[in-house]
Amino acid sequence: MKKWWFNSLVLSLGLAASTAYAADPAPATLDRPVIAASGPVAAPNATPAVVLERPVGVGQPAESPILDRQIRPTSYETSGAVLPMYRGQMPDPIVARPLPVGSPASNPNTALHTWRRPGEGDPAPEVAPPPTKVTPPTPAASLAMPAPAPTPSITTGIVSSDGGSFLSRFTHFGRFGVGSADECDGCPAGVDCPADCGVDCCGRGGFCPSNRWYVSAEYLLWWFKGQSVPPLVTSGSLDDRPSGALGLPGTNTLFGGRDMENGAHSGARFMFGYWCGDDHRLGIEAGYFFLAPGVTNFTASSPGTVGSPILSRPFVDADTGLQSAEGVAGFNRLAGTVSVQTRSSLWGAEANLRSTVWCNCTSYIDLLAGFRTLGLDEDLIVRENLTVLNDFTQNGVLIRKGSTFDIVDHFQTRNRFYGGQVGAEWQRRQGRWDVDVKTKIAVGSTQQMVNISGVDVITDPVSGTRSFNGGLLAQQSNIGSYSRNRFTYVPEIGLTVGYHVTDHLRAFAGYNFLYWSSVARPGPQIDRTVNQNQLAPPGPGGAARPAFSFNGTDFWAQGVNIGLEYKW
Repeated sequence: MKKWWFNSLVLSLGLAASTAYAADPAPATLDRPVIAASGPVAAPNATPAVVLERPVGVGQPAESPILDRQIRPTSYETSGAVLPMYRGQMPDPIVARPLPVGSPASNPNTALHTWRRPGEGDPAPEVAPPPTKVTPPTPAASLAMPAPAPTPSITTGIVSSDGGSFLSRFTHFGRFGVGSADECDGCPAGVDCPADCGVDCCGRGGFCPSNRWYVSAEYLLWWFKGQSVPPLVTSGSLDDRPSGALGLPGTNTLFGGRDMENGAHSGARFMFGYWCGDDHRLGIEAGYFFLAPGVTNFTASSPGTVGSPILSRPFVDADTGLQSAEGVAGFNRLAGTVSVQTRSSLWGAEANLRSTVWCNCTSYIDLLAGFRTLGLDEDLIVRENLTVLNDFTQNGVLIRKGSTFDIVDHFQTRNRFYGGQVGAEWQRRQGRWDVDVKTKIAVGSTQQMVNISGVDVITDPVSGTRSFNGGLLAQQSNIGSYSRNRFTYVPEIGLTVGYHVTDHLRAFAGYNFLYWSSVARPGPQIDRTVNQNQLAPPGPGGAARPAFSFNGTDFWAQGVNIGLEYKW
């Protein structure tokens, strides 16, 4: 009886173990299910593969990883090419931005760029059919496992929702924003250039409004319009009476009778400015320039002996209206020297409000408005130094041998302009080079002032030295100070070409033209008609000539300039 009971127990335990194995193909000691190989299914009578370590699918290559079908990676995906992301090259995180609105069908951006979360839009993973219990004698049939689900594709790049890779977002990155190089003409490839003013764009090729201050200094080399000067010195012939008078065959004009120029004028110009903000919407600037006096000197001398040159100063006789002349040297009566000097100088100052009204990466336009003043100062001086070689009589007065005459005629003009001005400046830059055009026009009042003076100092060996108020063309009838105001306008244009030596230092050279509609100049203020009774020593009677009357004329100055500008 005991033996029968023992055999029955052994048989019962064996059948239970067999039934349990057929119901569950995975060993109870394994934490993951055994995956059937993707190759041919094992024969029904094959012995199950049982391992105690990490389960490996039957027939699976040893180096192939086991995929857990319950875990899927999440990533940004695109329907286009996948951009690789390499180890160690992860960029900084981007700021989250909303996805485009609309369904994939209505919005191509949404269709191309999607955010895939686990389980969204993925095919449902295949689920193995429930295990089927197999009764002996075919327990090996339970080893046939369902095929694994397809391996999900893994995107290894990070793609932004705007269609460009995360890394490419930083290729076009400006100081104040992100944009495309195509937004501004002239920007080098791969450089950001927002169209808005006040942006540091295009690197050195653009206009970076980080500067607030600027200062420039220039050397000027300018020329003035010549002034009309009447004939002041002539040479004559013994055959002419009076010798040296205009219109006679032997008369030659030595100085005057045409527009006289003073040659080139050297000077300097300084500009100083400040922008109230980085956007250059409002700024102030002030400038000053000057041109040193340009001087013209003429001198003629003669011993006055027989056969030596005859020098004269021509005029019109007020009594007869005929051409006449005052002797300087000749006829064995006078030895003398005559000289003429002209001087001209120009200066100006201005203060403006300035604003950038348009700009892109290669060009800008500034408008300005403010106040301007100009000054034009000129002198014309004629001097005579005479020595009497023999006695003669003038106006009934004996002029003794050895007497000397020192005669001066001085015509001086001063012009002062005060007015408001407006203008514009355009500059275009290409790389380190730029071209700048600036134009301004000022409108206001010009105060014209004329001062006329003359003196004649006679030294007689007997009576001594006497001084008389008046020379030849400056007499009691026109000596004095005169002034008037005239409405005038002053346009100016300048063209410069510059080179940026550094980001802050610019060298430039250019051309300027300035026009002044009305000024008083010395030459036109001279009246050549003279009452000889006023000559020293003066006598009674005669017309009050020479006389004074304002004679205005236009004026221009032009020239070249070279300088440096520093911004910070």
